[in-house]
Amino acid sequence: MLVKKHTPKKKNTLCDKSPKVTVIIPVYNAEKYLADTLRSILSQTFTNFEVICIDDGSTDKSADILSMYEKKDKRIKVVKQENKGVIVARNNAVKLAKGEFIYFLDSDDVIDERLLEKSYNAIIEGKGDIITCRVMTFGRENGEMYLPKPTKFNMARGNCLVNAALLRKSLFDKSGGFDMAFHMGLEDYDFWLNMIYRQNAHFYRIPELLFYYRIKPKSESRNLSKAHLHGELMKMLYSKYPEMLWYKKLYKLSTFLFQIRRKPNKTVIRLLKLPIFSIRQKKNSKIFYKLFDLIPICIRRVKQSKIDEIRKAELVCKELNERTMV
Repeated sequence: MLVKKHTPKKKNTLCDKSPKVTVIIPVYNAEKYLADTLRSILSQTFTNFEVICIDDGSTDKSADILSMYEKKDKRIKVVKQENKGVIVARNNAVKLAKGEFIYFLDSDDVIDERLLEKSYNAIIEGKGDIITCRVMTFGRENGEMYLPKPTKFNMARGNCLVNAALLRKSLFDKSGGFDMAFHMGLEDYDFWLNMIYRQNAHFYRIPELLFYYRIKPKSESRNLSKAHLHGELMKMLYSKYPEMLWYKKLYKLSTFLFQIRRKPNKTVIRLLKLPIFSIRQKKNSKIFYKLFDLIPICIRRVKQSKIDEIRKAELVCKELNERTMV
């Protein structure tokens, strides 16, 4: 099970004095989901961390939940502020962070118990400046989230990252943090573009499903409520990162020659609109490779470990969805 009942561990004086990782959680009216998020953090196999929760002027019972968990575990620190938005909350939390590394997490998402350990090991081993992982969605939509590799080319086409990742605090400080110009939306996209275009940061994605991204009902979605601002915000991004336009032109040229069409369990590659190659997965056990979408080239079995991983993640999503409905 992903979300375990938390039992206080023996006092760790090293953690109290010098945590390696600071988990940062902005909280605003998240009483329905907050307990699951905090439980997933306190269940981590990596224990040398602190959690800074910024209560951004919540008007529901979020403050009571935060107070309860703060008393339960000394690694959790709660800071209250007037409602100023997620950017101010995150930037303020980083100023208070004692960890060498920071991990951003929203108050409605959930992490696998191994996430911090695997992310910390990856960044210490030099696999990347920013560590992410594969992502599973739950709530309004369920299944693995398709995220292209976060390169300069792909990031110009759209955000290839969720808001959660492990990075050095020094890198965050060098970047200037989250830009208040994007307080109405796309703050995560702007932050990652800054990292890849201005800081030349290298991203590494752990090839495991360790992050559970909640897609809330449309009535609760902050992004949907501000969808009408998307065009203006994108203009701001193009102005701030003009190289995005060059990469988009390159993408249009490449798609004139090659097109990739992705459907559930199937990917088709086309040359000048002629389907020349396809990959189809059936029943989670076999993958079929075909030329011209007709001539079989080879068949490969999906590793049982990958099938088991996806099934386990689906069970976790089911459990989380049921917990929310109670």
